[in-house]
Amino acid sequence: MSRFYNLDMAKEVAKHPQIVLEKHLFGLLKDTVYAPTSSEVESYSNFYKDADAQLFKNLIDGPTTDFEKNLKSLDAVETTEKGKYRLDLCISHDGQFIAMQLNEVENDVTTHVTPVRYFVGKDAEMVDQVF
Repeated sequence: MSRFYNLDMAKEVAKHPQIVLEKHLFGLLKDTVYAPTSSEVESYSNFYKDADAQLFKNLIDGPTTDFEKNLKSLDAVETTEKGKYRLDLCISHDGQFIAMQLNEVENDVTTHVTPVRYFVGKDAEMVDQVF
C-alpha cells in the first residue's frame, strides 16, 4: 500500500468533487474519504509487464462502449516485482470509487502514459474485482 500523497496523481484525485480529505491528530494526518459513502480510500501502486500494461491502457483510454470487453481482458493479469509500468490506484474500502493512472518508469523517471480515470458505482465494483 502506498501513501496517498506519494502518488503522482494525488493532487488531481484530491480535487475530485466526491473526495474529502479529513484531518485528524491535530491536523498532522489526513484520511482520504469517498464522501457519498463515507468510505476511506486506500492507495496502491502495482507494477506490470509491457503486454499487461497495454491492457490497462485500453481500459483507461478506451471508450465506455468497450468497458466490459477491456475489463474482461484483465482477468489473467498478474503484478510483478519490477516492471516498466506502474499502475497507481486509489480504491475506496466499499469498492464504490476507483481512480487509476498508468505510468512508465524508466531510469527512475516517471512518465504518465494515461490521464487519471475515475470509476464510480457499479463500474467501480466491476473494476475492483480485478484487484
